Amino acid sequence: MSYRRLIKNMITKACKAVIPQKGGLRVLMYHSVQNNPSNLNDIYLINSKLFTQQMVLLQKKYQKNISRLKDLEIHRDELKLAITFDDGYADTLHIATPILQELKLPYTVFVATDYVKNKKKGFLSRRELKELSSYANVDIGSHTASHPYLTTLNDQQIIEELRSSKEFLEDLLAKEITLFAYPYGDYNQRVRDLVSEAGYKIARNSKFTTNKIIEDKLLVSSSEVWNTDSLVVFQDKIDGYWDWLSTVQR
Repeated sequence: MSYRRLIKNMITKACKAVIPQKGGLRVLMYHSVQNNPSNLNDIYLINSKLFTQQMVLLQKKYQKNISRLKDLEIHRDELKLAITFDDGYADTLHIATPILQELKLPYTVFVATDYVKNKKKGFLSRRELKELSSYANVDIGSHTASHPYLTTLNDQQIIEELRSSKEFLEDLLAKEITLFAYPYGDYNQRVRDLVSEAGYKIARNSKFTTNKIIEDKLLVSSSEVWNTDSLVVFQDKIDGYWDWLSTVQR
């Protein structure tokens, strides 16, 4: 166990002793789910066996609590959960989707559309994206076109990233696209306002915490799921005992 991971676990244990389980909305953020992860050092590559265990846990303990992100349900006394995937990996369709369909769990997939257009290896093709979108329990959102750090761009560049991605998805899928996720969780007030002007209604960031109330639907917090998360750690994240991470995030 690494030094950093040990420190994180110690802080989490301390939080469990003093922080009661809370209501609100917790948005779980996944990236890639693989049968045999190609890079164990990449915390975002989740082993399919672990993912299955996590989804079974959700289905057994929280099936009535799981909602679609687009519905954005917040209850102070009841926990709500939403499942999301970033980037548009092909394994979201081929590995994660069969598991989620069998368990009848809804989820949202945020797609960086240049990966689709340019046929980037390991990511959804146009045909695969249309197939994924055809499932009744799947919602598709934008993750910009090229997946940049939006705060580093000028206004016109940001507008183009937001516009071109939205138009591509709407033309391909024949659906209105109103969901958005900030690449790298990178945003500021200027970026947030441009996301609103582009026509998005709900936007998810990477701030690691439970949403108690939603003062701004374009700043919905989430909780990353890592390949180092045991079922105990996964449960702790659901229960809010890892929300202390939001205090040290940049």
